[in-house]
Amino acid sequence: MGNNVLIEARDLAFSYPARPETVFSGASFRVYSGDKAALLGDNGSGKTTLLRLAAGELEP
Repeated sequence: MGNNVLIEARDLAFSYPARPETVFSGASFRVYSGDKAALLGDNGSGKTTLLRLAAGELEP
């Protein structure tokens, strides 16, 4: 594991404006330089949304 944090999220929550339900809430993670990470979950669980947030395509 590297010493440098590449990306970190704390208590992240997201919901789309047109939908009343929350996609996810309380998501926290940290990825260090040199880490290998996997994002696993059921269909519709928010994996793509989380990646879009990390890429800056969506605002939390």
